[in-house]
Formats: sequence, structure tokens, C-alpha cells
Amino acid sequence: MSNKILITGAGGSVGSVSDLIIKRLVENGQDVRAFMRPTNPKANEIEARGAEVVKGDLLNLHDVATALKGVDIVYFSMSLNPYYADAYIIMMEACRRQGKINALINLSEYEQGFMRYEDMVQSEAERKSNLGGISDWSPQQRAHWVSERALEWSGIPFVNIHANAFIENPIFSWFTLDTIAREHIFEIPFTQEKMAPITAYDLAEAVANIIGNIDAHIGKIYKLTGDELISMADLANMYSEIFGFDVQYRYLDRDRWTEKYFAVLREHQQTHTEAHLTNLLQLLTSVKYNGQITDELTQLLGHKPKGIQYALAHNPRIVEVKKMLGQA
Repeated sequence: MSNKILITGAGGSVGSVSDLIIKRLVENGQDVRAFMRPTNPKANEIEARGAEVVKGDLLNLHDVATALKGVDIVYFSMSLNPYYADAYIIMMEACRRQGKINALINLSEYEQGFMRYEDMVQSEAERKSNLGGISDWSPQQRAHWVSERALEWSGIPFVNIHANAFIENPIFSWFTLDTIAREHIFEIPFTQEKMAPITAYDLAEAVANIIGNIDAHIGKIYKLTGDELISMADLANMYSEIFGFDVQYRYLDRDRWTEKYFAVLREHQQTHTEAHLTNLLQLLTSVKYNGQITDELTQLLGHKPKGIQYALAHNPRIVEVKKMLGQA
């Protein structure tokens, strides 16, 4: 019997995992319902792909309960939001009351694997030592942790996906695009660290594969990274190949970098996003992330991931910059 699948976060911005999942599932012949905000301009585009569109607010129980009617599987994701935990628990309660949800697939963060109770109750000094200089998590990370605990208590069948930092994250991509285009410099506050970012393309395919064989994945927690460890000098070389000119990596200390590149967040008063990215940036340069790599993504895909360079070369923001430079 075919499952009806609700995908939240549809119509997202650049690198939207939800939109890529919808595309995959529709191509696989799945019955897909996309949940998106009433003002989202991408509704017609999502419908044209073959998905049913339901409009609403994840913080409105009526809208969520309506979207869940007839649904068997839920994929839940939500952009950075100070009310993330509220939305998540509203979704879980609606799923619980409906009583026929076969699985709730939860897209979470890689650092959730570091947020063990035993570590979080340590002294501030011990936490700072453990986390590379910070003692507490961002409000967004804490909201994910709270939501995962509630999911465990709910009794709803679930799959937890702890995804590594995305290459589409603005830290690695669009924050520095203007500097790359004007100065041929990839500027970032990393030294010798190596990490394995995941891509939206690969994660979307992995989630679609999980949905296609959902019974085999219930109750599992996947720690997903990309399949290649890269330094920021390596990433600069990838940008060189993508843009067709030599892009040099340049270190800029964290305080000066955030002052320069977080200006756009401050301009739009995105304090929640800034707090999260500031915290994440410090974690990414700590031993917690340095050298972290798993093969679980490759196992879920059944083949080698498309990888970082593919994702960057197809990133709409980067494609647009190339057009402005007369390269397309």
C-alpha cells in the first residue's frame, strides 16, 4: 500500500532539502503533500512538480491537523526559528492524536550527538573544555534537543537524522560570494581544520530512500556527513574550478569575520540566526567537528554521494553570480 507523505518546509530558500525531497518522491511515484506558508511564492512551482500543496502555519494547530489528514509519514524540518520547539511539539501532538502516523522523520543537527545529558550537566569549566571554548548551546540547538526528547517520549515511530553542517550553509557559501567575485578571495575563520559537510542533494536522496523503505529505519538515528574531509584551502580550490579563476583561501579571525559577514543578519534583526551561526562557527573550529566523518550517508544512498563540488556548482546563488560575471 502506498503511503501519503507530508513534507514540511516546502518552498524554502536556496538549497531547500524539502523541495529536493519532494522532487525525488514524486519521481518515485509517491503521494506527496507539501506544507508551506500561505504567502510562499513557490506554491505553483511545487504543484507543477506533481505534489499536493497545503498552506498553513506550523505554529497553528488547526493548520497542522488539517495538513495531516490521511497522512502516513511526516518529514519534519523547519528553518532557524525561535519557536522551533513550539512548532515541533504542535506537530507531534497532532500526529499523536491522529493515531495512524507510521513514522515521523526528524531532520536535526549533527551536534545533537554531542548533547548528552551527562555532558550537559557538567560544570561550566568542564563544558567549555569539552566544547572548545563555549559553555552552552545556541537557542536553536537547545530547541532541537528539547524536541528530540519529546519525540522519544511521544511514542510516535520516528527516524532521527543528525545531519552535519551543509555546504549550502551561508558560512561556506553565500556570505563570502561577493568577496570571491570581486577579490578572488575565499575568506573564512578556519586554519587547518578538516570537515565533511553534507549537501542538500545527497541528504534529499537519502531521505527519499528512507521513506521508500520506512519499516527498515524506524527507531534509528543516523549521523550523516559527506564522504570527503576538506580543508578551507580545498574548498577555495573547488571555487577556483567552479568560477574559472584562481580563488585564494585567506584566514580572518572569528571576531573580524562575524563583524564583516554577519552585518546582513544584524541589518534584518535576525538575532536568533546570528546567535546560532556564531555558536556553530565556534563548534566547527573545535575538535568536536574537526575530522568527523561517517559512511552512513553512502550506505543510505547505495552509491557515492554527488558531493560538495557538484552542490556548489548547482547552487542558484553561485550560478547567479557566474551570470553576473559573464560566465554563463
